[in-house]
Amino acid sequence: MNGTNHMILHIPHDSAFIPEEEKSRYLLTDAELEEEVRRMTDHYTYDLVEGFLLPEQIIRAGVSRLIVDVERFTEDHLEPMSNVG
Repeated sequence: MNGTNHMILHIPHDSAFIPEEEKSRYLLTDAELEEEVRRMTDHYTYDLVEGFLLPEQIIRAGVSRLIVDVERFTEDHLEPMSNVG
């Protein structure tokens, strides 16, 4: 790195982590929840940039988007995805 890299990378959906205490809030079986996490996670997006940017240039969500979708609008009626969950 030459010290002039001003990029910040936002990777909001690469986490597959669901805390144990949150699993009971879902009506899915463990296998169904695992499949949903598999489908809804942007796997390997961090791996594509790891080593190219400094850790402080990368913003990642610590939990799955099934727990917190950090890109979701705060006003649900404005959210395009609100009609699908």
